[in-house]
Amino acid sequence: MSDVLYKYIKSRDAAENLLQGSLKFTPVSELNDPNEMFDDFDENEVRRTRQVIVQNGISNEEFFWLKKQEKILRRAGISTGMNVPRDAKSAVKIIQGTHVDGAIRYHKMTVEKLRRQCGVLSLSERFDGMPMWAHYGNMGAGFVVMFQNLREIFSDDSTSLIGHLSPVEYHDTIRMMDFVPSSVRYFFLSKLKDWSYEREWRVILPLKECDSNGNIYLKSIDPSYVSGVILGWKCAEEDRVAILDAVASTNPKATVQQAKIVRGKIELLDISTHSVRQQ
Repeated sequence: MSDVLYKYIKSRDAAENLLQGSLKFTPVSELNDPNEMFDDFDENEVRRTRQVIVQNGISNEEFFWLKKQEKILRRAGISTGMNVPRDAKSAVKIIQGTHVDGAIRYHKMTVEKLRRQCGVLSLSERFDGMPMWAHYGNMGAGFVVMFQNLREIFSDDSTSLIGHLSPVEYHDTIRMMDFVPSSVRYFFLSKLKDWSYEREWRVILPLKECDSNGNIYLKSIDPSYVSGVILGWKCAEEDRVAILDAVASTNPKATVQQAKIVRGKIELLDISTHSVRQQ
């Protein structure tokens, strides 16, 4: 992974907010891929994976993830009703002693609460994705904001998920959260391979850790982590001037570059130095 990640956005207001270090976290239930995070889950798969654990036990690796899962739920404000058992054998005994229908109901409730109570910041490894400029960059009239060294902020290893900058995993089939503890990663970081062109990275945060304004959830970081803005090739002149003014007044170390289409590829022209960079 490069130290630089990119955020495609449509509006000038959003670009100006990002230049000030204001990050928007989108609730899980509002993400753009309708297949990645369902309102429901595959109950048969949850039952099957639970039965596998009942019969075969749980590995040390999965017990490790069980402890992480508890931390994830607690940080998201979801009560687990109990502490993690002292070892894998004790965990299996508890699972064996829990009525299967009750376990299924609790699992479904947990998925629903994670959808409502967690938010996602989506970023990309690339600035030159034509579909992303079309979908998220206002058909080339929007912007891409550049971030550098975000790992310095989002590096919480206590859960390996919450508050941790992580790459999205792309799969041929839908991967969902089942009874295997490590499958919680799929809930947050799994998409179909159809989306792999995005080369997406994510930060997951409980919405309660963000500042809220209605249905908008924001997290402030030091603006020095915002390293620049790319103007779309269709960016309006008034937006170009406004972004240059915003950089000068709020984040003068950030660069401003103009995207150009050259032989079907995107090149960047630094507005001040007129040097061209192609990825």
